[in-house]
Amino acid sequence: MGNFPHLCIDPHLLSLPRMDAPSTEDVEDFVSILVDWGRTIGGSCAKAFVSSTVIDAINDDDAFPWRDKLIRFLKHHKVESADHETVASVVQAFLNCAFIEDSIGIKALLLDDKITEITPTFLFERLRPKTRDAFHDMLAMIVMVQHGYGQDVEQVVLASISDNNTAPELQYLSFFTEIVDFEWETNSDNRNIKRPYNINDRVSVFFSRNGLLESIEPLSLWPAKDDKSAACNAIDCCIARLVAAGTCQKNKILYSIGTSFLQTAKIWECGQGGHHTFTLIESCARIVLGIPKHQIKPFYDGASGAQKVRNDGALACRTHLTKSGAALRLMLWNLPDGTIEFANVGAKNELIIL
Repeated sequence: MGNFPHLCIDPHLLSLPRMDAPSTEDVEDFVSILVDWGRTIGGSCAKAFVSSTVIDAINDDDAFPWRDKLIRFLKHHKVESADHETVASVVQAFLNCAFIEDSIGIKALLLDDKITEITPTFLFERLRPKTRDAFHDMLAMIVMVQHGYGQDVEQVVLASISDNNTAPELQYLSFFTEIVDFEWETNSDNRNIKRPYNINDRVSVFFSRNGLLESIEPLSLWPAKDDKSAACNAIDCCIARLVAAGTCQKNKILYSIGTSFLQTAKIWECGQGGHHTFTLIESCARIVLGIPKHQIKPFYDGASGAQKVRNDGALACRTHLTKSGAALRLMLWNLPDGTIEFANVGAKNELIIL
């Protein structure tokens, strides 16, 4: 897979979980994946859809994630994996996504329920009654987009979450149905589609942000402009691939990108299409996982001879990117809270940290 595909949010992620959820651990896992998907749609790389049909059905099933109800649920299960307000904000961000119906120019469609089938069935069975029917409609719309009826959108995948009985290797669902009738928007370009419209297709499904990132080439996400969110997606993509290849992530640390990082990276051929771009992405990923490619050393102040310290107490460090040519270095700050900030890229003969 190349760039980020469009995501369509699984109704299960939008529905208020049941108060009788089996365990606090299950709820914590649900919240962690929910927030992680929120990080993806909050960036500039990924575009996401929801279905207005699904949202209406969730409301009819009395499962709409109103903020007060959602926070009451989180408190009931003593969720600690994420701040309650953060979870509520992520759900609201999902609800604010574009409607997939608008991409096609459709108001509603009618399926032949007698022949409609989804495999694996748990994706359908875990939903409430009216949401199940809306999920069918949403999948039909995803397939229509994949068939070329979604304006400029070419690929849509389902952003979902697994259950305890699902192998994480599952990468698609199978969907069989027949669209009997359409109700179009007046300005739709697709009004002449013949009926019945037969569907026997697969829809790609990912059960976590990491699962999606593993399938994407990191270089395809690296930004041409000063876009920190896109750069983080590329680094996270490389992290996901390293973990999928067997790297342990128990020493993984939080990171951020400094204000001069992407500007200096571009200067030293580490920008989009640059000669050393993948080296930079991989170096950052390995540092985050605690397995740096080259030793990380203190960066000393030329005047005092001591390790340079920022006003907030962060300690300056450096590591090799390349050892030939300009001998590039990656400069970073170790913050007092244990996180790191990638500061800038520079050449050995004119090292500074920004």
